[in-house]
Amino acid sequence: MKTTSFIFTFAVTVFFTAVPSCFSADQQYEKCRLPLRCSPGPTLLPNISYPFWGVNKPSYCGQREFQLSCNNHQNLTLDLANFSLRVISFDLENQTLTVADESLLEGGCPYLSLNFSGSNQYTLAPTIEKIDLFTCSASPEVESVSSFTCGTSNRNIVTFHAFKSSNTIRACVKSGEVPLLSSVKVDFQQSRLTLEEALKKGFDLRYNIRKSDSCNLCLSSGGICGSESVSRSFHCLCSDRPHNYACLYQALVPLKRYSYSQVKKITKSFTHEVGKGGFGIVYRGFLCDGRKVAVKVLKDTKRNNGDDFINEVASMSKTSHVNIVTLLGFCFEGSKRAIIYEFLENGSLDKFISSNKASGMDWSALYGIALGVARGLEYLHNGCRERIVHFDIKPHNVLLDDNLCPKVSDFGLAKLCENKESILSLLETRGTVGYIAPEVFSRMYGRVSHKSDVYSYGMLVLEMIGARNQAYIEDSASNTSSMYFPEWIYKDLEKGYNKRLIKNGISSEEDETVRKMTLVGLWCIQSSPLIRPPMNRVVEMMEGSVNALEVPPKPVLQQNSAAPFSESSWISEENSSPCEV
Repeated sequence: MKTTSFIFTFAVTVFFTAVPSCFSADQQYEKCRLPLRCSPGPTLLPNISYPFWGVNKPSYCGQREFQLSCNNHQNLTLDLANFSLRVISFDLENQTLTVADESLLEGGCPYLSLNFSGSNQYTLAPTIEKIDLFTCSASPEVESVSSFTCGTSNRNIVTFHAFKSSNTIRACVKSGEVPLLSSVKVDFQQSRLTLEEALKKGFDLRYNIRKSDSCNLCLSSGGICGSESVSRSFHCLCSDRPHNYACLYQALVPLKRYSYSQVKKITKSFTHEVGKGGFGIVYRGFLCDGRKVAVKVLKDTKRNNGDDFINEVASMSKTSHVNIVTLLGFCFEGSKRAIIYEFLENGSLDKFISSNKASGMDWSALYGIALGVARGLEYLHNGCRERIVHFDIKPHNVLLDDNLCPKVSDFGLAKLCENKESILSLLETRGTVGYIAPEVFSRMYGRVSHKSDVYSYGMLVLEMIGARNQAYIEDSASNTSSMYFPEWIYKDLEKGYNKRLIKNGISSEEDETVRKMTLVGLWCIQSSPLIRPPMNRVVEMMEGSVNALEVPPKPVLQQNSAAPFSESSWISEENSSPCEV
């Protein structure tokens, strides 16, 4: 009996330790996951979440300035400094809510000259127009007038008039202006709605908040975005407890978690360094079962709040593909963070390219590598449960196994996106100089999306065939940047040969391979994201006949569009719209 009791106790202890969220849900997480709505009020509104809070959701469920409440009739309201607005509908994707004047809806007079100019949280949406309201000492004898009568707070009766043209009525004085939806104003002007009906339709209000990378990571890990009760800083509310960035226990299952002492043992106290990256040093190591592994120990985690670690582990834990590096475990112990993944004997693609230049290019091998990278990216963009945009595709981040099968690695800058959305929001420009898509550093080229990876892939392919390095050599020799490097490639393509791309003679079959890779690379580096093919189309182009490929337009870059770059993976840039990647 004692043995049986011990086994049962041990099993229960292990179960609760491994899965703390199953039976001991965190109170903040439970409260914030509830829908915010007035009971028994309307249930047509979506599940309103971060940054909004109020009613049955405590303040740590959102941000201080975004409190909602319920009126006496159980209608959801937004109470601002001097007036109250009833919430009619939410558009969570566009960060817009349709609201109406609460005083007007309750039988009173409307607020005049609603002013949001001093608010950092709310602005009138571009979909609204304003209409002037007048009070008149005598009833204006103008046919195209609509009016309504209301009672003020001191029980005075006021009649407001609105004129459907710009005619000035001497007996009337402008009292103020009120916002209307553009479509509602048209209906009012065409007499399909009375003035009172038009005003009660409400107007659109844009709420200004950026869903940071931390919030996106939190959501992707199964958490709920919230804030710390005292400091109001961002917190990821999880079923076990609040975390700073993401719900590690949920996001990383079934990955093995290693202690820092275990990592030291695996790497033999970090004795064999095999590479360096922007966020850490990679060491060779061995697991207890004899498997050879690569261990990336991250450095400078305070610089970006450790988001690179969360990015990489959360992204890689969602992948399973022959052309994506397999993640085996992680270490998260205080400031010590490490990522353990499969070891690949042939190292990185940049080393392979360098060694091949000396011994002569193996075009069949290079083509296979380029095709494998394309398949890996196509999987990240379309095959995962959530779309993953890598943002740092370059030869250094492509690893090769003993069969030269390429595997995309280093997801430190990756961005997880829900529902296969296509437009990305970036708080900072990310990538490596020479591979960054034009729209990432200048929005004049378009919106940042998964097409930014396509551009980086095109630069990688051109580097594989020697075009990119050749361009840099010529550029240095001429000491000018006016000649954008694909231009000389186009000149050779127009002549029907690729001889400047390679120094040694090649067979006709190899020549077709080089030409195909060249054309695909050029399609991928088009300056407009709209012209670049998606990765599934890139795979088709790589697998298809070179005769089916047309020569793409010459990419055009504005000489003064790019911000000055430093050799860094992070470059400051203004945010665009919410992650709709």
